Amino acid sequence: MKVQKPLVILSGSDHMDWRNVAVRAVLGVVLGLSALMLSCSSFYTVAEQERAVLLHFGEAVRVTGPGLHFKIPVAQSVATVNVTTRTLTQGPALANTYTIDNQEIDAAFLIVFRVPEKDVLRIYREVPDYAAQLQKLAFDRFKREMGRVNVQDFAQHRGAVAQATLKTLQDDASRLYGLDVLDFQISDVTYTPGYRAAVEATAKAKQEVQKAEQEQLSTSIVAKTARIRAEGEASAVVATAEGKAKATRLEGEATAAAIRAQADALKQNRGLVELEKAKRWDGKLPVSVGLGSATPFMDIKSIRQAAEKEETQP
Repeated sequence: MKVQKPLVILSGSDHMDWRNVAVRAVLGVVLGLSALMLSCSSFYTVAEQERAVLLHFGEAVRVTGPGLHFKIPVAQSVATVNVTTRTLTQGPALANTYTIDNQEIDAAFLIVFRVPEKDVLRIYREVPDYAAQLQKLAFDRFKREMGRVNVQDFAQHRGAVAQATLKTLQDDASRLYGLDVLDFQISDVTYTPGYRAAVEATAKAKQEVQKAEQEQLSTSIVAKTARIRAEGEASAVVATAEGKAKATRLEGEATAAAIRAQADALKQNRGLVELEKAKRWDGKLPVSVGLGSATPFMDIKSIRQAAEKEETQP
């Protein structure tokens, strides 16, 4: 046997009570979430490298430093500004300019800058897009300096162009925007294809000239070396001939001196000849003599005198 549950019939007033409870529950949840959101939006934090600009209905009123801060929900909002050193880069596609000799170049450069803490509020009020403005200013000052140099001299004076741009950029960025520019560097330069071709042709011609000069110098050195060698060999031949001539002359002079000495000796002692004959005579008399001639023999008197003189000499 089945037991039937009693059928409960709600009246119209009971249905209204349930609806009211549900609506109140939803409203409570919404209000709770709204209160939570408002509570969370009432606080904000600022990082160490940032400064926060407090905006009251969009108007910048003051600057807050690092830490946790309170703001009025809905009425106030916050914009942060980075106060550390930052770098902006400019690519070659946006930095197209001309040199003084009307040569087109594409340059890439970078800017190192920072926002001074004491000027955060003024900079945010007057130049909220300060980074973009600084980039435009840097390009303008760079174009001005590039318009003062010849394209052929740019590579040599690249550092001077960067320094001149930095100097003017520092002065103008501080005066116009209150920004501190710390450095400006030209990171890359691209020349037009026509100019690159002209430079390559010039470099090739210069190499050919240098090659020809080197070959000419080598030929000159070889010729000079050969001339010096020939001169040395000729000098050696001359020196040899002069040496032989001198030796011959000295030998002749010595022979002449000996002959003169013998002649002088004979003049002083005429018996030396007869003495030499006596020393060399083997004791044999001549076999025959010519008709009508005197019998050759030694001069005994001269031989005796020569012998006596020879004995008295030391």
